[in-house]
Amino acid sequence: MRKAREKLITQIFSRYRQNEKELLEDLNFPTLGATDYSKISVQSTKGNTQEDKIINYADRRTVLFAEKFIVEETLQYFHLEGHGRDRFVRFFFIDGNGWIATQIECNICERTLAYWRRDVLEKAEILGRDIGYFKG
Repeated sequence: MRKAREKLITQIFSRYRQNEKELLEDLNFPTLGATDYSKISVQSTKGNTQEDKIINYADRRTVLFAEKFIVEETLQYFHLEGHGRDRFVRFFFIDGNGWIATQIECNICERTLAYWRRDVLEKAEILGRDIGYFKG
């Protein structure tokens, strides 16, 4: 796995709580206002129309749902595996704790932590590719 992909997956995990909170808030939805759709529409070059705002909002929500799906499916996979890696994912990736704190919390050695980290990143990459989040 390339370093850029590892960094992106790590960011997806670290943004999980923020994304979850943003998905619950419906306050960011752009309102249509007084747009009259019964009249013939005139195209403008400004690109700041209500339709653009709604399309951008829908695109943003699609990305948020994809990132949330990757994190939750990874957590569920490792929870069902039953070796405590789901706790590792939460503590290391989502909460952002360091190597030593994670070793102590999960009661694992440094080598095991490196293996688990690699496994989590690979599983997240596979899930991301399956849903079309990652290209290639």
